Amino acid sequence: MKKVAKKGWCITAAVMAVSVIVCIFCFVRWERKSSDLSFQFEETTYTYKDEYYDVDKLVYLQMVGSRDKEKERKINQLLEDDRKKVMEMEPPDSYPDDGWEYRFHVGTHRCDVEYADEKFISISYSGWVVRQRKGPYGLPTTMMATTIDCEEMKVLELKDVVSDLNGLCQMLMEDRFKHITAWDGEPDLDFYKVSTTYSREGAERDLLETLNGNDREIEWYIKERKMSFSERWSAFWGDEVDKALAGKDFVIVILKDNYNEYAY
Repeated sequence: MKKVAKKGWCITAAVMAVSVIVCIFCFVRWERKSSDLSFQFEETTYTYKDEYYDVDKLVYLQMVGSRDKEKERKINQLLEDDRKKVMEMEPPDSYPDDGWEYRFHVGTHRCDVEYADEKFISISYSGWVVRQRKGPYGLPTTMMATTIDCEEMKVLELKDVVSDLNGLCQMLMEDRFKHITAWDGEPDLDFYKVSTTYSREGAERDLLETLNGNDREIEWYIKERKMSFSERWSAFWGDEVDKALAGKDFVIVILKDNYNEYAY
């Protein structure tokens, strides 16, 4: 009788061990699937000068190494077109006729692949995009971002990913988004609070109008976030929504007084 019980326990233990091994194997495969990419990125630099424009090192990224060359070509065209649209912001015929000479300055400090998988590509650029009088003036820093849906083959707008802009505005005003721009070496969580920036009367309405405005008033991107083992395990066992949100931060960029990024 003892031998039968011992044999039964051994079988149960073996089944449990195999189950754990299978779960770990599937988890590792899911992790690899979520991190392995079939493509990379390389920088392309565009420069241009005439009497109105001073485009110094306008950098944008291009996909390379994809097995699907037609998809690669289409995505690269989206990346290039979205980046170069800053050139259309200040056409020469919009310059004021006040006797001063103006130039439109465009350039890039840095660009980063914030997130990339087979579904989404999200890239941020910091630099300068400004029209100002000719002269020895400093160029204010600003930011833009491009997020592409690789399946729908389109550049995503904020309204494509946020259906309730009023709710988003409220979350920002309640400081539920964390400031992540490291102006002085590390983010200033108190000084750059959204509730502080928009503290005057009527400012919340202004923020909502900004969220509803064009992409020179507000930017956004998806940022990869390091997860703990427990977070990864929860995402593995979660539903499709859990898997889609795993390891990602949603970042709003407010283009006011340079720019500031807020992650949720």
